[in-house]
Amino acid sequence: MTNLRTLSLWAYVLTFGALWGYALNTTSGGSPPGMLLMWVVIALAGSTLLGLKNHRIKADHLRLRAWVGDGAMIVAALVLVAVVPASLGLVRAGALLLLVTPYVYWYFRALAAVSV
Repeated sequence: MTNLRTLSLWAYVLTFGALWGYALNTTSGGSPPGMLLMWVVIALAGSTLLGLKNHRIKADHLRLRAWVGDGAMIVAALVLVAVVPASLGLVRAGALLLLVTPYVYWYFRALAAVSV
């Protein structure tokens, strides 16, 4: 069985990576037909891993913060992708990266503090 840190890393890479890839590749010209399905499948796999990783957190206070934080970050990322025009694909992807990075950094710092 994988440790919580590895599971968390994969959960965030798949979930936010799918959103980032979608934000970057949906320019005004459109993307290939199967790309949306690919991003949805990757995001669903990542979301499933988010649920598994949150379930495995033993510290109650961190588990609650992780559930709320993960949900808030996903909603904020979806809103950002919906609000910023598709013609600004690189700007949209950069804004998404700037939104998610501090949260993921906080999570791994909190996880390390609880694990010690």
